[in-house]
Amino acid sequence: MKKIFITSIICLCISTALYGQKLTKKQARQILGKAISSLQSSDSTTFVSLWHFSGTPPACDNHPFTEKTAITYYHYLREFLDTALTHNLKIDNIDIEKTDAEQQALNFGKYNIKAWFKYADKYYKGFGFYMDFIEGKWVVRFSPDTSTMTCG
Repeated sequence: MKKIFITSIICLCISTALYGQKLTKKQARQILGKAISSLQSSDSTTFVSLWHFSGTPPACDNHPFTEKTAITYYHYLREFLDTALTHNLKIDNIDIEKTDAEQQALNFGKYNIKAWFKYADKYYKGFGFYMDFIEGKWVVRFSPDTSTMTCG
């Protein structure tokens, strides 16, 4: 009986730790909301705090990813999302995709999250991040992901 109890406690601890590394839609919404809020309020410090800086370069670059690089993306996203930001558009949809083994091996992260804004009847713009669970929290890895989509 004692073995079953101890085994149950161990399994519970392991499953709790594993659950903590699964990115939920609520967590994705909070991260994307924080990014949008910082872009709207011109708060580059909060925007940069979303990133993880390990000193390693992205897989497609030889230069380390730094806070200065994140600031460059801050300005890029402010321009890319200018209409959504100035018109206070609400997020229409959030996508969460688990990255494949190749992307994870290149340190892109465990998930790719994306927020979509509806600009017109059949036109959407989206932005997102590659996310990784590091030091007990979800952090952005390297460059943001941007897309446009026309439906129909």
